[in-house]
Parts: sequence; structure tokens; C-alpha cells
Amino acid sequence: MIGEQPTNERPTRGEATSEQLTGEPWDDATLLSTGTELEYDDADESYRLRLDETEQSISVAVVGAVAAVAETDPLELRPLRESIDPDALDDLFARTRGGLTRESGRVEFSFHDYRVVVDATGVIEIHPSE
Repeated sequence: MIGEQPTNERPTRGEATSEQLTGEPWDDATLLSTGTELEYDDADESYRLRLDETEQSISVAVVGAVAAVAETDPLELRPLRESIDPDALDDLFARTRGGLTRESGRVEFSFHDYRVVVDATGVIEIHPSE
């Protein structure tokens, strides 16, 4: 409003909009890379997505997918590094020095009350914690 002094206070948890925190509005679709969709599997009550490695890193995709499943802003999640080293996760499934894609490998860890499974084929599974 006119005459009000700008404030540098960050909005408190629950009051902030995604636009205030990131500068851009988002919804569940923008948490994931373009063309990537979370699929729900009724049989094992999990969510699955296939990552296109050219779109974003695995660590960024994990945070976006878990935020979408939890229906929360990614900034509301605790840091991924408290569960797993994000650089190590990305490096584990990065192309080899010769430029080849990795054909095998799987890592499983807990993050924000979910069990996350990532495999070398680019599939990320998100299961509720047991």
C-alpha cells in the first residue's frame, strides 16, 4: 500500500505462496519436468515417474516428485542432504566417462516420510513409509 515501508521479513511457514518463495507460481505439474507425470500404482500404493535425464538431475526430480506427492512446496521439505548426498545420487546414475548410460543400479532411501527408490533406468518410485 502507499506509505507502507517494504519489509524484508520472509513469510512464515504456511503463510507463504510459491510465488513469494520462488518468484514464480507453480502447481504440481511444474514441480516435475515437462512431459513427466507421476503415475499412481494401486497394487503397491506407490507413485512412479520416469525421468528424462536431459530435463533435470535425479536429485531435483526426487525433491519435485516428493513435494508433488506430499502436496507441499518443495521449500517446506527438509533438505534432501539430510537423507542422502544429492551430488552422490546424481553421480551414481550419471553417464559413464565414455558417455554411456548406466544399465544397472538401484538406491533406496527415506525422505520426508516416504521411501524413495531410484534405479538406473530413470524410474523413481515413491512409497509411503511403513
